Amino acid sequence: HFVRWRITNTGRVALALGKGRGGFETPQLEQKRWEALEYRGVHLAEAFIIRSADSKLVGQSPPFHVVIE
Repeated sequence: HFVRWRITNTGRVALALGKGRGGFETPQLEQKRWEALEYRGVHLAEAFIIRSADSKLVGQSPPFHVVIE
């Protein structure tokens, strides 16, 4: 199994700079993902567990908010 993260940022500043997000990101250390605090606001994060053998989605976290102040 492997994890993919989806981080969504559709804040005004990020969109104005052409850096809105909503795609999938790979973990950096084990199954964790760390990023610089480039844009303030509320980001939406989700984790997806995918079976390596057939790339089938087998688990998903509920979406949760990450507040960057």
